[in-house]
Amino acid sequence: MASVRKRTWKSGGKIRTGWVADYLDQSGKRHQQAFPTRGAADAFLVQALGEVAKGIHTPTTTSITVAEACQLWLEKCEQEKLARSTLRLYRAIVAHHIIPLIGDKKLARLTKSLVHTFSDECQKRTTREMARKALIYLHCALEFAQDRELVAQNVARQVRIKINARDRRKVGIGDNVPTAEEVNALMDRAEPHLRSLLVTAIFTGMRGGELRALTWENVDFERKVIRVRQAADAWGTIGRPKTAAGEREIPMTSMVVNTLREWKLVCPWQGIVPGVWESAEKILQIVRLIEANPGTPSFNARGRVWPGISTCAVAKQVGVDARTVNKVRLAMPISSNSRLWLVFPTLTGKVRGPGHLWQDFARLQCEIGMVGATGKAKYSLHKLRHFFASWAIEQGFPQKRLQTILGHASIGITMDVYGHLFPRLEDDQALLEAGQQALRGGLRLQQK
Repeated sequence: MASVRKRTWKSGGKIRTGWVADYLDQSGKRHQQAFPTRGAADAFLVQALGEVAKGIHTPTTTSITVAEACQLWLEKCEQEKLARSTLRLYRAIVAHHIIPLIGDKKLARLTKSLVHTFSDECQKRTTREMARKALIYLHCALEFAQDRELVAQNVARQVRIKINARDRRKVGIGDNVPTAEEVNALMDRAEPHLRSLLVTAIFTGMRGGELRALTWENVDFERKVIRVRQAADAWGTIGRPKTAAGEREIPMTSMVVNTLREWKLVCPWQGIVPGVWESAEKILQIVRLIEANPGTPSFNARGRVWPGISTCAVAKQVGVDARTVNKVRLAMPISSNSRLWLVFPTLTGKVRGPGHLWQDFARLQCEIGMVGATGKAKYSLHKLRHFFASWAIEQGFPQKRLQTILGHASIGITMDVYGHLFPRLEDDQALLEAGQQALRGGLRLQQK
């Protein structure tokens, strides 16, 4: 049975009074909650019994805080091996926005009103978009806690921060997207190592990470397609695209095909070991022999101690020079994933960093006078992706096909960004009007 009873005790030589709400939760366990007034205890008991009846009550005494729930959620995200940049964003927003404002609140005492207050305060501290992300991540943390039965309900589920349509900056040619004249200027003035990348970006719409991770084995010159199978993050780590839609085939124009054929002839030499000119198959054969024979250390000609099989033995079996084996040993560990054969590598054959790529692109823009009001480069590399989308729409690509080529997870993303570039109502009316005239004219001829 549930009840509210008066409690009296002596502290500091004074008689003090409080009220205790006594009740059973949905699991049949007894809980007590103390309050300074009878009204507060009665109000809590009514709410608690209502939640118990619905099976969504979480006792305050056993509840964790929002900060603890966020930490558990972040640990789960790490176990799921999310992208490194994604995890960094999650941690930053939790540390700078969620924990300072609401981290000390217990999940059992968290209400929809408190979440609304958090949302309002967050919008005062930062941008509307950042506050929206903080609210989404709070919702995810509470959802995770609910799945683990750490809280009975997710009070953030129905709280939203809407982004006004006027706040969304649409793609505009010449504003935040290069014009055709600017794109031609970029291709004409770029150096060979940058021009090949710009041509590919302009006529395929690939993301920066996809361009930096593109390998020659995924460039099919016969079928004239580029297979997107991986992407590089900000640290140069190559992995699969974030979504299944990111793995796709993109058709190549003749300009892209010819540019990449020419670039392949002068592309920096790449291998899995710098300074080793042997084939990747032989290098991997050396690695397997060394890893398969981890015996007692051996000495090479210069007295260096190598673990396992001797350098000369490996060189003899594979048919290479002993110096090659030594260079491979120094570069280990090496795996088959080390065979990058990148299309747009650094001069040493490694994955290009986004900062290094941006410096080259910004320098080119400044050289040809393509700068903004501040005198800095006008466009980021991602704007070339926007140009490709607008150009493809002009060529008559349907919405669904454009979604596939761009690698968007849903058609909604494509339409939100590029929907205003598709044929307008006036264009549709003109097409229907022309069709009507053709139809009526055909009927008159038949009647005559």
